[in-house]
Amino acid sequence: MKKILFFIPTLGGGGAEKVLVNLVNNIDKREYDVTVQTLFDYGVNRQNLNKDVKYKYVFKRLFRGNIHFLKIFSPSFLYKRMINEKYDIIVSFLEGPTTRILSGCDDNHTKIISWIHTEEIESFRNSYRTFKEMKNAYLKYDMNVFVSKTIKEKFEKKMLIDLGESSCILRNVIDNNFIENKANESIKKDKGKGKVLIVSCGRLIKLKGYDRLLKIHKRLLDNNIENELWILGEGSERKKLEKYVIDNKLENTVTLLGYKENPYAYIRKADIYVCSSYIEGYNTSIIEAIILKRPIITTKCSGMDEILENGKYGLIVENEENALYNGIKEMILNTKFREKYKNLASERKEYFNMENQLKEIYKIFENLLAER
Repeated sequence: MKKILFFIPTLGGGGAEKVLVNLVNNIDKREYDVTVQTLFDYGVNRQNLNKDVKYKYVFKRLFRGNIHFLKIFSPSFLYKRMINEKYDIIVSFLEGPTTRILSGCDDNHTKIISWIHTEEIESFRNSYRTFKEMKNAYLKYDMNVFVSKTIKEKFEKKMLIDLGESSCILRNVIDNNFIENKANESIKKDKGKGKVLIVSCGRLIKLKGYDRLLKIHKRLLDNNIENELWILGEGSERKKLEKYVIDNKLENTVTLLGYKENPYAYIRKADIYVCSSYIEGYNTSIIEAIILKRPIITTKCSGMDEILENGKYGLIVENEENALYNGIKEMILNTKFREKYKNLASERKEYFNMENQLKEIYKIFENLLAER
């Protein structure tokens, strides 16, 4: 049996963390002995790991300045002290400190993989001492997995590297059956009678564009276009968004639902699912909305052309407020337009069949192991 370790900073409520849990829970345990190791024993997704997935951590708690503390030590030093078992494959499933640490592996028996979810190197560059150290870290990996073609192209351009055959593109693993079953659970909240419900799900951070989604919601109401908006997620922008809702008297039409362990029951109620992001990696929530057959509108950002096949299966608009406003307005007012994208989402969901995604991952694993 092959031993595989997945290394990630935490199992918090982000998209990558949720994708990792989906992946490790569904990997064939007859072939692979799977362990998840976090830097910090923290995160709502810990409880979602199946019992046949081993779990361990380095530090019991998050501590202030941890990124700067870790940079004091070399990757080789950290690897030897944090990875204390032998593995056939070790995966850093998120950019940043775990990728730096695993680049210190000098065991020829162990194959290392980085899993890259974003082209925004600025978001994790401070995990490294220098740009050169960051660049060299990725060059040490036996395989660099990108979750979309767009991310791969932009990442390599910004990093000034060509990873060539040590790179591939794999879609995120999504557990269709789990999502559909959870979506059927009852929730107490329901949309207002006669209103078109817009739903969006993601961290409440600037990059997700919820500031402009609230402005668009208000513009629609000001133009007598009735709609209701639910936003699921937590983050640093919450107070700012709450203030906008209160200042503009939107309490009866906007609900900031916070983090929900089961977001699918809320997404299922949506008449329109919206991604308002300025920048994205590979938006897992969009795929979840497809699986739940929701009409989708999104700004043009990384991964959307691949997920929605250049707009065939969901409306992709330019990444600015007026374009998003006009797209949502059209979706609200034109029921046939909405029904068209609902039917197309139903057709597209087969593309994200989990078994096909797992087969691609197994192939990567086995090819790497054959090289030893």
